[in-house]
Amino acid sequence: MEFGFDVVQEQRPRHLPRLIEANYLLHLSAQELQGLISTELADNPALELDEDVICPNCGMPLESGACSNCVIIDPAGPTLTQADDVDWSEVSNTSASGESDLDPMALITDGNDDRAMLVMDLRAALPETSALLAEALVESLDERGFVTLSLEEITRIAGVSQDEAEEGLAVLREIAPPGVGAFDLRDSLLLQIAYLRDHEADIPELVEPLVADHLPDLAAHRYHLLARTFRVGADDISDAHDFVRSHLSPQPWQSRRFSGIQSISDITYVRPDVQVRLNDDNEIIVQVTGSADRALRINDLYRDLAMSMRGSKSDAGALETDEEKNHVRDAVTRARQFMGKLNQRRETLERISLCAVTMQEDFIRGGVRELRPLTRADVAQQVGIHESTVSRATAGKYVMLPNNKVVPFGDFFTASLGAKDAIRELIEKEAAEGRTLSDREIGQRLLEQGYRVARRTVAKYRAELGILPSRIRP
Repeated sequence: MEFGFDVVQEQRPRHLPRLIEANYLLHLSAQELQGLISTELADNPALELDEDVICPNCGMPLESGACSNCVIIDPAGPTLTQADDVDWSEVSNTSASGESDLDPMALITDGNDDRAMLVMDLRAALPETSALLAEALVESLDERGFVTLSLEEITRIAGVSQDEAEEGLAVLREIAPPGVGAFDLRDSLLLQIAYLRDHEADIPELVEPLVADHLPDLAAHRYHLLARTFRVGADDISDAHDFVRSHLSPQPWQSRRFSGIQSISDITYVRPDVQVRLNDDNEIIVQVTGSADRALRINDLYRDLAMSMRGSKSDAGALETDEEKNHVRDAVTRARQFMGKLNQRRETLERISLCAVTMQEDFIRGGVRELRPLTRADVAQQVGIHESTVSRATAGKYVMLPNNKVVPFGDFFTASLGAKDAIRELIEKEAAEGRTLSDREIGQRLLEQGYRVARRTVAKYRAELGILPSRIRP
């Protein structure tokens, strides 16, 4: 054995703390980033918001003097083309429109106060004189969504007639999640069954009579007793009970699984991280929303103290101890680094968004059927960054398209969406033909439309769309 020393040159990635934090910021969505900025503003006295670039209406940063959250921005900046000489480092900025029309993003709520939203919806649906009735009805709901007051009590509180209270309750049940507004569990389940029936769901014959007249026995699993009552097999009772447990909810206000049919309680509100618009010349404009780094600045006092510390000691007379000097130095440094990381995040997301939108221009203009195969590696190669950075930047992000539809950023990299949309359309039209299409027949028709999809892939896409197989599809 011999011991010795060898000099070897190698490259190793260095996981610096600043790089880790920059990657963390890139992964955050617009809503999560806003929370982080609020925390940093509370923790660092050297960091503050520039009131001149904050929208007085919603508090979001202004973009070139206009709020991207409250007004439509006139896309009057550089446009996107698919020319080979696209400079990915340049992102089009937009200027304010003189008309200041309402933007659809202003209608997107954070979804945190469901009761307040329900009151607003109910007041809009009832006569103007029934504003107090709307509040009384919604406030009478418990955490499950059941009405805890009698109609007489609601009538007395709201100062309306019995007929007006009944009409208001009927409207509440119509616009609220299915089952909300019932007086007890039985009524709630019956309301949910009626909702499913209106949406042409396949409901077993025994479900409604079991819920209406035998709910305690059903809950106690007295299947044989119920089977003798209805003169059916115990398995039929068990199947009906399985339907109730899988499609109905004892807490409709909080339920998110209503039979795969979207209800008001299923809606998730998101704020787009990227907006894609078409200007007057039909050219594409890309903008990252909520560029909060442009609204942050260093506090004037801390900035002056930090500058004085760089000069003579006499200029820093306001700072008497080393502890105070270290506090100012650390706070200013931390603020500058935080602002720099936010700026880096915005620029990276802009470059990635611009590249992805340009490469999927047909999708932007023509819809989901125009999606072409695109990977995050393709975008990374065009932009000149690592593929993991693209994945991190697009994960959990949303894009608002020119038609005001908000879609996940991942849709740009899911070419199968076009085939899925075609499958959904074929199955929706099969009723007009008077017969049910098999997966093989769907695959053949997709081939005629330009989609080469195998039968098993059709079955996979159909299952992902929540569509039943042809042998049991109504």
